[in-house]
Parts: sequence; C-alpha cells; structure tokens
Amino acid sequence: MTIHDCHLNPYAARRILWAGDRAHIPLQPLCCTYSQAADLIGDNITNVLQGATGHPPHDPFYKIKQNWNRSGLSDLKNIIKSPWLKGKTEQDLLDLYFSYFNIMIFGGALNTLRCTMKLEEPNAEQKARFVLGTTVDKRTEKDTTRHNIRCHISVFVRHPAPKNEAESVTLLKNYLGTLLHEMIHAFFSIYVCKCNAACRRKALDLEESGVTGHGTPWLRAARSIERFVRQGLRMDIRLGREEALGLELIVGDKEIWYVDLEDMGMDRDTVNREMDWFAGFIDELEERKRIERESDARLEKLEKERLLREWKEKQKKEKLERERPAKEAKEKKYIKDVRVAILKDLRKKSRRGNWKVFKRIARPVRRHIAQPTLGPDDATLAQAAAFPLPPSPPPSEPPSPPRSPPPPPPPPLPAPTLQPTIRLPPAAALALPPLHHNLHHLDHDLHHRLLPSRLLPTHHAPTSSSTGAPTPQTTPNHTHPAHPQPLHNHLPKTPIPP
Repeated sequence: MTIHDCHLNPYAARRILWAGDRAHIPLQPLCCTYSQAADLIGDNITNVLQGATGHPPHDPFYKIKQNWNRSGLSDLKNIIKSPWLKGKTEQDLLDLYFSYFNIMIFGGALNTLRCTMKLEEPNAEQKARFVLGTTVDKRTEKDTTRHNIRCHISVFVRHPAPKNEAESVTLLKNYLGTLLHEMIHAFFSIYVCKCNAACRRKALDLEESGVTGHGTPWLRAARSIERFVRQGLRMDIRLGREEALGLELIVGDKEIWYVDLEDMGMDRDTVNREMDWFAGFIDELEERKRIERESDARLEKLEKERLLREWKEKQKKEKLERERPAKEAKEKKYIKDVRVAILKDLRKKSRRGNWKVFKRIARPVRRHIAQPTLGPDDATLAQAAAFPLPPSPPPSEPPSPPRSPPPPPPPPLPAPTLQPTIRLPPAAALALPPLHHNLHHLDHDLHHRLLPSRLLPTHHAPTSSSTGAPTPQTTPNHTHPAHPQPLHNHLPKTPIPP
C-alpha cells in the first residue's frame, strides 16, 4: 500500500500517514534517525493541512478538523467558560487536547499503548531548577525492545493558581506549550534508534539529539508544530524554542553561530538573552550543588564520627563486661584478706592480754539484776526482829481498798547500783510465812520494786501519831490486787559477786 492508495482506507491512512510519501510500510518503533523523525512530523502536518494527496476532498482528517472547529477548541477564552468544564479537572482538559494533537500532528503514534501523560506536582529539585515538564526515555534500559517500549510525559503544575480569566488563559497556553514540547521528546524516544554504539556516540551531537535533547532535529520539528498551531489551529502557543536552544548551547559549550537562526525563525537577541540567563542560572546551580556537596560531606563525616564513637563505647562496655568477673573476684579476695588480717591481729592482742581483749563467747550472758539495799527503816526492822513475835493469826482476807482514781504511774527507776549489803545475824531471821502456791510470783521482783515499808506484817495496823486511828492500807500502784506478793520475795538476797 502506497500513500496514494491510503485515501481508500482512512484508518490505514491514519496508521501510515505520518510516514509521508517516503514510506511503503507502517512505521515501527526504533526504526529511524532524529532527522527522519523530524521530517515525518513535518510531512504529517502538511498532510493535515492539504490532504493526503494534496486534494482536500480526499482528506482523511476531515472529520477530525470538523470536530475541532465545532468544539471551538481554538478559542481558549470560551473553553475556560464552557459548561463542559463543570465538574472537570485540568487533567481532563489536557487529555482532550492531547488526543487531538496526537492525531493531527503525530498521526496517532503516541497512543495510550505507547505514551501516557499526567499533570503532576514537581519535586524539590525540579522546583529549584524551574522545570516545567519531563519525558521518561527508556531506550537505554536493558529490557527495552521494539515491542514493549513505553514513554511517560509529566506536565508540572504551575503556582500560584490563577485569580482571573486572563491568568487562566495564560496558564492554559503555558500548559499546552509544555505539552507539545514534551510530545516531541516522546515521539523521538519511541521511534528514533538508539540501540548501538554508533547511534549513542552521535546522539550528543547538535545535529542529532544534543546534550539536552534539543538538537537541530528537535528545533525543526518544534518550528513546524508551532507554525501549524498558529496558522492551522489559530492558537498563539509557544513551545519555548529560544529557551531550548539557549540551554543546549550553554550546556553543550557551543557558540551561537553553530545554528542558522534565520532558517530556524529565531531572533539573535532573544537567543543571546536566554543564553545569558541560563549561564547565570547554571553557575548559581553549580554553586548550590557545591554547597550541598560540602554539607553532605560534613554530615557524612559527622555521621562517621558518631558511628566510630558508638563503636568505641560498645567495645569499652564489652571489655568491662569481660573483665568484671575477674575484678569482682579480686575485690572479694582483697576483702577476705583484710578481714583475716584483722582477725589475726585481734587474736595476737588477746593472747598477750590473757584472752581478755578478744574472746569468743559460746552463749550470751544475761544482764545482772540489781539487788535491793537496806535503808534506815530496814535497820530498825532488823532490831525488832530479834525479839520473838506472837503467833500470827490465821490469814484473813485483806480489806478491800477504797475506790479511788488510779494513781499516776511511778517515776522511772534509776539505774541499778551495787551497794554494800548488811548481813543479818542468824538470830535475826524473820519468821517467814509459807510459800505461795503460785510460783510465778517468784519472778515479780525482776519487774517490781517494793518499798521497805511493805516488809511490815499485814496484821499490824499502824496508827496515826495524832488521832490513833488505824491507817488504811492501800495497794501499791505496781501490785495487782488479785496477785498478793509473798513476803519472802522482798527480803534481801545475797549479791552475786562481780
């Protein structure tokens, strides 16, 4: 099938139309050079404007152009106010223009199986470099073949958002210009060969792709598209050709006379101005990168120092853990040796002092109990005891003491002191009453001390010196009335020698 027979099958014409009059078979991916790809785009634009054979009645793009005109897509002011946009997003509007541009300019080569487009937010680096859009080129990947090659276009969101209708129209023009700019890169990345050493070696030349992808073929294709959009579609859209050429000349270290500006339809002053701006921007970018590299190097150094410090601390802790059992054993042995030395020294001193300084006691020694002593009244009682006493009447119950408020507690006893004991003669021994049957009263003297006046017999009721009335006998504060104290518990005992 030739290009002259394609008017019989519009779909076949759409498939091979962008091959122009030079092709007899449909175009395949990775099958042409940059110059051939630029010529194919120019031929396809010519076919859209004039028809496949140069006769408009046989134009296969008649319906496409008719739909474009009916939709009024050339009038951007009306498009912004169109009811169709209600409930739509900027992505939907760009998808609509992308489909028309793909058919009228690239002959349907950038279909959804080959190329995708999305409106995205730029990252921090792209914002710093003022990047408006990118195209992912996968030709250099190892798993890329002619059958699975893909391409993705990213159009970055502009900020700030438009505030009025004029700003909205300007923003839409910028989006469409960036979209067409990236569609040329996508067409080249899919259909231009870059598979062998020869293609890759010549790709960086200005006559091919160039260092930034804006070589002479790209400039020619961009000029053809810009002219078609302005004259054929009646839209004032710029693809940024001057900016792209200025960037390519600065990055590729080329002079302005490398390019025929008159043939490209560019102004020299505009290109020089763009070159100066990019030169200053690149210098600033390089300075910023240098500062970032120094900062990264400093942070990396600090991180290494931190890791080294942590490693040393870890090694030190592990060493201490390994040495701790030996240190603890050494400290225990030292304490044991000191204790043994102290004990040996004490034993030596005790041996020299006849074991009076240090002596091990088998059982504890009870505290000596202080013995009561005889006072002046006790001596009188002792003299009276020398005379025989009349037989004592049978014991009678003592009179119950009168009910009176409890007396105050006795004062604390002074510390017991050993005083000389008066030994009584055998004849002065007192007649003792029989022992009480409650033996537990024998130990009451350990906790109670009776006054010497309690030694008088209970059947002698002393009389008052003035009236002669018997003095009532009161129970001592420390003696419970239910447990009368036997008399022999209050006699003086033989003191224990010290």
